[in-house]
Amino acid sequence: MTRASTVDVFPAMEKGQPIQAVGTMAYKSNLRMISVKDNPVATPQDMKGKTIGMGSVGGTSEKMLDLTLHANDIAKDDVTRQAVPVTAATLEVVRKGQLDGYIVSLDTSIGIGAQNDDAVVDDAGLGDSPDIQTWLATASTLKDPEKAKEVTAFLAAIREAVQAVIDDAPNHYANVLKTLRDSGDWKFPALEDDQVAADALDVYTSQTWVDASGDVPLLQNNVDAWKKTYDTYVEAGMLQGGHDPSDWITNDYLPE
Repeated sequence: MTRASTVDVFPAMEKGQPIQAVGTMAYKSNLRMISVKDNPVATPQDMKGKTIGMGSVGGTSEKMLDLTLHANDIAKDDVTRQAVPVTAATLEVVRKGQLDGYIVSLDTSIGIGAQNDDAVVDDAGLGDSPDIQTWLATASTLKDPEKAKEVTAFLAAIREAVQAVIDDAPNHYANVLKTLRDSGDWKFPALEDDQVAADALDVYTSQTWVDASGDVPLLQNNVDAWKKTYDTYVEAGMLQGGHDPSDWITNDYLPE
């Protein structure tokens, strides 16, 4: 099994790769735009004629940028792209005017905003474009009864873990952070800062891991949202179209 975004996995599915979505981890993108108050980039329209940085040209960030521009009737060529380190250090390049803004992850954006008074942190419309992060398994795995049981057991463990994080919100995630820190398995800047970690987890537990409608249980695939996402990508010219995306998704392996 692995986890991937629809913006990355739909092209493979269209080409007939034998993979199937068996559970949803995230219902939206958490990418953020970093800019400065002297030249804020807070809306898609603010990007027109600007140079925007991202971790890798051609990757997920650029694809989400393209979707955002298309949804707002802005030509892709109206925005210049530049590969940059997606760290706080790049903010200095923005201050100098060599870059207008750059796209980073949620926790990185929270840290930058907390440490820099002149920083503008906004999703700039990037969160409005559909992007579902899905758990994937190969067809051969799902056809094997023993491996299929492992898929269900894995998804059950993930669901319990996600629910545990959600339940720890009133405690400001103290138990979650202690578990992560005491394990010694992870070390990244957001984990070391209580406030940054809690702010990031607030977004994950209230906007990312849960379906916005409130009608879809944790990890369950929202088939209607899946189809809508596919249609959006086709309209934006990112996919060929003509396929039934419901063939690539199933809830049959989720735990009871």
